[in-house]
Amino acid sequence: MKNKGTRDIEVNRVRELEVTPETPVNEYYIDVANKFKTAKFISIILLVVFILFMISVFRSDVTLENFKYLVRFFSSANTVYSGDYESIYYDTTGVIDVDMFNSDFVTVKSDSIDLYDMNGSNVASYEINQVSPTVVTKGKYMLVYDLGGQNARLFNNFSLLTTQSYDYPISCAAISGDGMYAIVTESLEYQSVIHLYDHNFNLVSKMYKDKYITDIRIDSQGKRLVCTAVIAKDGDFVSEVVTYAPYTDKEESSTVFQGSFAVSCGFFSDGGYAVLTDGALVFFDRNNKTAVEHPLGNTVPTNCLIMDNYAVLCYNENIVGSQTHVSIFDTKGEIILDTSVSDKILDTAFFMEDLYLLTDGKLNFINMKTGEQMSCNIESSATSVHLSDKNSVVIGYSNMAQPYKTAELFSGEDEK
Repeated sequence: MKNKGTRDIEVNRVRELEVTPETPVNEYYIDVANKFKTAKFISIILLVVFILFMISVFRSDVTLENFKYLVRFFSSANTVYSGDYESIYYDTTGVIDVDMFNSDFVTVKSDSIDLYDMNGSNVASYEINQVSPTVVTKGKYMLVYDLGGQNARLFNNFSLLTTQSYDYPISCAAISGDGMYAIVTESLEYQSVIHLYDHNFNLVSKMYKDKYITDIRIDSQGKRLVCTAVIAKDGDFVSEVVTYAPYTDKEESSTVFQGSFAVSCGFFSDGGYAVLTDGALVFFDRNNKTAVEHPLGNTVPTNCLIMDNYAVLCYNENIVGSQTHVSIFDTKGEIILDTSVSDKILDTAFFMEDLYLLTDGKLNFINMKTGEQMSCNIESSATSVHLSDKNSVVIGYSNMAQPYKTAELFSGEDEK
């Protein structure tokens, strides 16, 4: 007879021999896992192939400089200025021009271009070799050409994009927001040659003129080009306003002005454009028809701005006085505001409907849409005004530049 201890041992042995049934495998999830694993390996292989292909095709662009600016792009993409702007100090030796480019303050010398952010830091520097560098900015592009020289360079905020060289001197240039740009040079047979490039820096057309081109502009969509040209004939000037369609070297329209000197031109956002001559400010509609002509009479404009939705004309009201008259027009050529500032205008800047006029010791503000006007006192040594964006203004001095928040700058303004 088995005792209790022996029975307990046998029971435990039976329990140890019992096999717990396995949970059945779900073939659906196994199949999904295998597919994800296959997709992972395919993605890795495609990524490696893509990287190797891009490196082989764009080997010349894989440089330390471009990598540096790539890092700068990602590090600054989400940067928002706190409003505590710092003064921008820079070496003034040899500075020929200053400008704003995508919220950066630009100083231009014959051998270099430097960009400073609103905290006063030098964020980029490029070497150039130009006697008279001239800057044209639009959108995310900056075109620097040697006026009277033979080379031009196109930049974005992070690197040099392309360099163009010519056999004859450059007289003027233009660029659109999408990167299409035009360079005007002389030639052996013609007084002016327009070299037009697309946003991939490819030469798409050449236009030849037997007149000297004084100004050239490309519309914001890169679909039209307008230029003003002048020639002396029988002891007087003859001006011509010509429009072109890109990718063709044929004229779209031509308007001749006898006995006048065409100075500048510019497109409006609705497709029309305006031309300033020594005798009138002329407005054209999108069909190249003269819409309105405003004779200048005996006045000599000191400033003429042609923007997307407005045109601004400034002139001294009298010879001995310092009062400056300001006329603002809409795209149809209708005057929407006539006003004046109590001094000679030293510099102008605009952003959308906001217009800034710098005078000696004062900054004047005009909202061209509402007609609102304000002014504030600044240091009398100011030489230029620039806009970083709608809410920030930069005042330039002989040896530095000072950024301001517009709300703070005009917090104690005297409203007109």
